[in-house]
Amino acid sequence: MKQTTIIIAFVACSLEVGAQNRDSLAIVKLVENFITAFNEKDLNLYVSLFALDADFYNWQGKYTHGRKEIEDFHAGVFKRLGPIRLNILSKSIRFLKPDVATVVVNEENTNMLSSDGKPLPNRTVNLVWVVTKENSEWLIKMNHTAMLNDGSKPADSKN
Repeated sequence: MKQTTIIIAFVACSLEVGAQNRDSLAIVKLVENFITAFNEKDLNLYVSLFALDADFYNWQGKYTHGRKEIEDFHAGVFKRLGPIRLNILSKSIRFLKPDVATVVVNEENTNMLSSDGKPLPNRTVNLVWVVTKENSEWLIKMNHTAMLNDGSKPADSKN
């Protein structure tokens, strides 16, 4: 009886680890799709990554709620951005519950241009997300973007 209980517990644990590994991979794909959508200025793909009732805060404190507002806001942003590229520096995932996780993506913005078309220094940015699994799909429920530097100094600079 004791052996059976141990085997059942082991199998249940293995199934849970397997599910979390699949979810981790799905969240990594969500991050990759976000970067691709942003870099290609693919508004349809971009907004499809957000939950219908998502909250979005940009690095300037601008807040939008819901997929429609996120779409309206980014339609203008994507037109103004020009050749900017996002490059992932690192990412981390922490599961809070089986269907809720936090994701932190450190990325660098490159190929930035000023409003008069002059090159700007690269910027290091931190994306902090709450993601939720809805109908078997991982979506961004809350995005908060923080600029770690304005490109004038390295991100780890003390001054």
